[in-house]
Amino acid sequence: MAQMTAVPRLSAWRLTGDAYDIWFASLGQWLKAAALPLALTLLLDFALRHSQLQAGGPGPFVGGLRPVLWTIVEAIIYTLLGVAWHRWAILSERPRLLPPITGQHLRFLAWALALTFLTQFAWGSVFQIFLALSELSRGMIVLGAIGGVVVSLYFLSRVSLLYPAAALGDRLGLLGAWEMTRKQGWALFWAFVLVCIPMVLGFLLFGAVLGGAILGAFAGGVPIGHGLPGSLTWFFGAAFSAVFSLALLTLPVGVASSAYRRLNGAARRPAPRQAI
Repeated sequence: MAQMTAVPRLSAWRLTGDAYDIWFASLGQWLKAAALPLALTLLLDFALRHSQLQAGGPGPFVGGLRPVLWTIVEAIIYTLLGVAWHRWAILSERPRLLPPITGQHLRFLAWALALTFLTQFAWGSVFQIFLALSELSRGMIVLGAIGGVVVSLYFLSRVSLLYPAAALGDRLGLLGAWEMTRKQGWALFWAFVLVCIPMVLGFLLFGAVLGGAILGAFAGGVPIGHGLPGSLTWFFGAAFSAVFSLALLTLPVGVASSAYRRLNGAARRPAPRQAI
């Protein structure tokens, strides 16, 4: 009779610790993995702000297509960073400054776009239900927004292992990922929440120490092109915000990598500890 392997029980605290452990121990590798996504982020922000400056306002192109454009570009950026970081965290494969585009990248990108759509649909559906009840109580609108976020994040938690599987070239579908995380959903949910809290608090603290000068410039306080000081202020503000955003993307990737290692016995191995 075949012996069944016990499925390990995930812990939100352990997954969070794993994500920070691998990030702090591998900052050199992270800088390589994040270099191209950072360059793309700054390039797009520069192009959008330059168009806005030339048009004297948002304009129909920037104002109308910016959400769609950002969604596509963010999915590409997430793919470049996610594939590199999953493969480093699970396989100890060193990131490259200019990685070749492989089938793993295309599959990862396809899931990123598909799950973005499904998540927005889930949030919108829940919010519309509570919005329909808003005539009974204004509080229903707030509950709808919160409920939509919870439902969306729980759904993403249950299917989050699609990402490391795609990065490694493993065949895993939506139903397979859902089954793989059965009875593990809330541990993943809270791990994705917990892993972001220190980074967000650090960002807010850093912004407060600087008196909001850089953050205000990034938000449009000093338009790009208004002399060298304005351009430099924009650049440092945009770079700081981009680095923070990429770090905030990396930590949940570490959570998913740790969960995939622990739930997939064939992929389970110690996380790398060498920073260089």
